[in-house]
This record gives sequence, structure tokens and C-alpha cells, in this order.
Amino acid sequence: MEKDRNQKYIIISVIIAIICAVVSLLIDYRISVGIIIGMVASICNYMILSSQMTMILLSQRFQVFSYLIVYLIRYAVLFIPLLLAVLKPDRCNVWAVFGSMFIFKIVMYVQGFRKKVL
Repeated sequence: MEKDRNQKYIIISVIIAIICAVVSLLIDYRISVGIIIGMVASICNYMILSSQMTMILLSQRFQVFSYLIVYLIRYAVLFIPLLLAVLKPDRCNVWAVFGSMFIFKIVMYVQGFRKKVL
């Protein structure tokens, strides 16, 4: 049940990101590259987070060292695309990377709000 919901959120987010990337391709290719890179980073972050939380819940114990390592990896996954976009502005737009990292969260909030209201 939970996996199906997460899969649905990912699919909707990817569709929105692809549509935005295609539309922004008409403006500038760097924006499209930024959208794609940001979306991939956001989904990777979420997948790592959900697998980590699943492992914590299944093992029923919390190991601080392993949580810290995975925490650092998750934020490196978010930080590296932003850093590369800042260092290589001729290849990728930093604002597109930053904005597309929020698409997945917005989809989750909208879907949750729809379930509560409707």
C-alpha cells in the first residue's frame, strides 16, 4: 500500500518534471538540464530516506552511526547537484535545480491535501 503510494508520487513528479523540461527546452537547454538533475537528486534523496526508515522500523533499533552516515549521504545527494550547477553555469541552471528539488514535495503535499479534502 505504502509502496504503491510512493510509486504514484514518483511517477507524477517525473511526468511534471518531463513536461517542465520539454517546455523549458524552448527557452534554454540549461534550464531543462537543471530540472532533470534536480528531479533525479530529489527522488534519490527520497528513496534513500524511505529505505533507511524502513530498515529502522523493521530492525526496531536505532543505530546512530549508520543513521549519521546515511544522513550525510542524503544531503550530499542534494548538495552536489547544486554545487555543480553553481560551478558550471554554462551547462546547468542553479535555479532550475533548486526549484525542481521541490516538485516531489509539492506533489506529496497536494496529494495529501486532496485526500483530506476530497
